[in-house]
Amino acid sequence: MQDYGRTSSDCRRFAIARDTKISRTTIRAIYYEEAENVKLSILIKICDCLNCSLSELIEYTPYA
Repeated sequence: MQDYGRTSSDCRRFAIARDTKISRTTIRAIYYEEAENVKLSILIKICDCLNCSLSELIEYTPYA
């Protein structure tokens, strides 16, 4: 498995997109918190790639 923590954020996003077969546009939208309605299957692929839990990847903030 590739180490995603030691390169620039652009390189990490490209590598994650390549390894998960998720589009770079989607990865970018998630990274910059611009994505809406992201499928759970995509989040699971990213978690598997990064070897992390879903709660480490996202944070729930209720509407005010």
